[in-house]
Parts: sequence; C-alpha cells; structure tokens
Amino acid sequence: SVRLMTFNTYYQNHEYEMLAGLIGQIGPDIAAIEEIPSWKRKDGLVDALQRRGHRYQWASPTNFMEFYDGHILYNTDKWKVLDADVFLIDQSARVPGIQRGLNWAVLERNVDKSRVLVMGAHPSFDFRAHGGDWPAMDVVQRVTPLMKKLEAKWHAPSVFMCDCNTGDSSPSMQLLKQGGTGRKFVTAASHQIDHIYIESSPRPLGTPSNAIVVSPGNVGTKKPEWAMADHAPVFVDVALTPGS
Repeated sequence: SVRLMTFNTYYQNHEYEMLAGLIGQIGPDIAAIEEIPSWKRKDGLVDALQRRGHRYQWASPTNFMEFYDGHILYNTDKWKVLDADVFLIDQSARVPGIQRGLNWAVLERNVDKSRVLVMGAHPSFDFRAHGGDWPAMDVVQRVTPLMKKLEAKWHAPSVFMCDCNTGDSSPSMQLLKQGGTGRKFVTAASHQIDHIYIESSPRPLGTPSNAIVVSPGNVGTKKPEWAMADHAPVFVDVALTPGS
C-alpha cells in the first residue's frame, strides 16, 4: 500500500524537529505540506527529517517563485520523480496576499514502476466573505485542463490533496468527486477543510483504508500533538490497483 498525507504545518512554525518527529512517525510515502512558504523553511524540514534517518525530498524544482500550495514531499527510498512543476493560480485580485499555486508531480514507485500524478493545493481564504467556496472552485476549474494533459501524457491516476479552506461536502469538492475534471474522485480521508481525494474513474488509484486524523480538533489552534501546527495531519493507506 501507499501512505498519503496532507498536513498544513502553519506558516510561522519553525519547530522543524517536532515536525520531523511527527512526520517520521506517520511515515507517508507522499505528502502535501501546506504553508511552508520558503526554500529556507523547506530545507529546514528536510534537514530535520534526514537527521532522523528519514529520506525525504521535495518533488518540485527549486527555481520557481514561492506560492502557497501543497508542496509535495516524498520518500526517496521508495519513489522517484518523473516530472514536476508549479501551476500559478493567482487569486490576489480578490484576496490580497501571497499568490496561490498548485504543486504537481508524477511519481514512480521503485519496486514495481507504479505511477501516480499528485496534486497539492491551498486555495485562498476569503476573509471578506467569511470563507466561502469560490477559491477552491477556482482551483478545481483551472486545474482541469492541466490534469487532463498530464494524465494523458503519463497514464497515471490522480491524487488531489489540500488544505482546501472548504468542506468535503462543498460544491467545489463535489464537482471534483462527481467528474467535473473529466475524472471522478472519492474521499480517501478528510478532516474539516483538509482532504485527500483519489481517482476512482477512469483510472482508479486503489482502495483506501485506515484513514487517520492525528488528535482530532478544530483547525486554527496550535497544538503540540500537531508539532505546533494549527491543523491536524491527515493520512490514509491506499492499496494500489494493479497496473496503475
């Protein structure tokens, strides 16, 4: 099986040793890490993981501008990157601040050459509208052509992981699940606004099991159980469909 995780680590969190301890304990194959908005911070987390003997690296190239998105972390002992990049989704006209993007990577498992297209996102939170679903809907709609192009090129099923700033039953997430991107997804794991979706059709990724929310609690309160992040890590195991 493959362990997938999404974890918003909180943008002011410098507790790299705590974060590395928690991530290492969970042991994801592939993770989307939200709110780690600089390469200095990314290096700090990877260095802490590697000091503990956990071989992780970022999938995306280092020569791009910094966006808020789901930065893709992967276990280098088990997977290799075939392709990766960042897709800009600028929502700053309606929500001032750091630009948003979508991190994506095509990963291949060393042991059997199984492939997966992983996408990580963190849509804006519209404070003036007290949240709302439009930023997540904007991401889902804009990423549809990219997802179609990459799946056709790499023949890999998709995973979509996010702090989506919207609930699992919201219109944007329903559109994702019901085939609005040209493929259908199922909820593999979810907690409040943090979600892991895996493709169910036309290229089913596999069967999810053992979905876990670490020390469930409300988003927005920093907790030592979350390594001083303000979101719970969410993870799930997926038994891959043969030939994925």
